[in-house]
Parts: sequence; structure tokens; C-alpha cells
Amino acid sequence: MDPRHREAYEAILENVAKIEAYVAKAGPDWPEDDMAVDAIAKRLEDTGERAKQIPAEILETMPAVDWKGDSTHRAR
Repeated sequence: MDPRHREAYEAILENVAKIEAYVAKAGPDWPEDDMAVDAIAKRLEDTGERAKQIPAEILETMPAVDWKGDSTHRAR
């Protein structure tokens, strides 16, 4: 994998880990916590931007992830 693509992929993994940590820390009422929602939204936004940096043929090797839905989130 090209180093730029690997960097984007690793950033996506970090974003996922951070989102999981934010949700765990905020608890089941996290949707009511404005700071948690903002932090999660920022990480999701970055994940979408990073997914756009990875070629489709690489993303297609991970069919369990809805990459198209994620990377087009902001474009709606």
C-alpha cells in the first residue's frame, strides 16, 4: 500500500478508536452530550475525508465497510 494511503487508513482506524472511546466515556446518553456529539461528528467528518484519499480498489477489499456512504456524507 502506498504510504499516503496507509497514513489515511491508519488515521481512519484512529478515528474509529477515538469515537468508541468518546461513546464509552459519555455513556448511553452520549447523544445528549453536546461535546461528545461534536467530537464524534468531527471524527466522522475526518474519516470521510480520509476515505476519499484511498483508491477504490483498496476500499473494495473491505466490503464490510460502507465506504461510499461514509465518504459522501458531507457532499449531501
